[in-house]
Order: sequence, then C-alpha cells, then structure tokens
Amino acid sequence: MFSRIVVPVDGSALAEQAFPQVVSLATTFDVPVAFVRVIDISRLQMYGHNLLEMAVERIHHALAEERRSALDYLDRLKSKFSEYGITVSSTLLQGFVNEAILGYVSGDDLLVLASRAHSGLDRAHLGSTASALIQYSSVPVLVVPPRAFSTHSIPTPRSGDRFVT
Repeated sequence: MFSRIVVPVDGSALAEQAFPQVVSLATTFDVPVAFVRVIDISRLQMYGHNLLEMAVERIHHALAEERRSALDYLDRLKSKFSEYGITVSSTLLQGFVNEAILGYVSGDDLLVLASRAHSGLDRAHLGSTASALIQYSSVPVLVVPPRAFSTHSIPTPRSGDRFVT
C-alpha cells in the first residue's frame, strides 16, 4: 500500500487531467497528496550562448517571477484539494525535472501523472518525463492517459460528497 500520493504538476491542463484519479485515490485510501512543481533549469539552455550575455539580474528576476507564479499555483491546488478533506502539501523544487522528481519520491509513495496522447506508431511513446519516471522511479507510477475523463477540472465538492470515478 502507499502512504502518500505524489503529483508532479507544471500548471498545464494535461497535468491536471490526473486530478480526478488523485482525488479518488486520496479519499478512498485516506492518504495525503503532495504536489511537486519543478522550476526547470534546463529551459535556460534555450538561450544558448546568449545566456552568458544575459545580465545575472535578469536571470534572477525571471527565476523569481517563475517561483512566485509556481507558488501561487501550488497554493490554489492546495486550497481546491483541501475542500475534499484531503491533507495536501506542496513542494517547489529547482533543477532538472526528472532528477528533481525522482529525488523527491521515497518509501511508500505512489507517483501519479498524466501523459501525452499519441496515435499510430507513436502510441507507445508516453512523453519524455513520464517515460523517465516510469523507467527510473523507485516507487510505483500511475500514468493517466489524457482525456480519461470528459474534463480535467475537479468538480466543486458539496457537503457529504465523495468523488468517485
């Protein structure tokens, strides 16, 4: 059995498609949810050799703005999931996404994430993050296919309601 559900998020609608399953698992098994958001430093590589020319102050400003935005997003998730009576925590990391998430999970965690849809010959391809987490994770990984539900948003709970898939 698992003692915590770890949900990597990046603010995308795709990542949020796993939320109904997360709510269902957390309420059914009465386990806490831990959201983890990684500020991806590999994206700095998109500036190439110009990165050295960028003012250090601009880099710090961009990272601070992303950090602020990520923390706001995590706070909104915590608030929404708390409405279900779920114990929720959040962690903001900075680094390479796969390595940061793999370093964060431990013990009896269950890692839950959504993955991209592909058709035809690409159907077996899950996306680089999902593939790496499945291949290298020390904990079980539940991959939710996109559009597994008609919507990625979580319904607003009413008194006495339990989310059931």
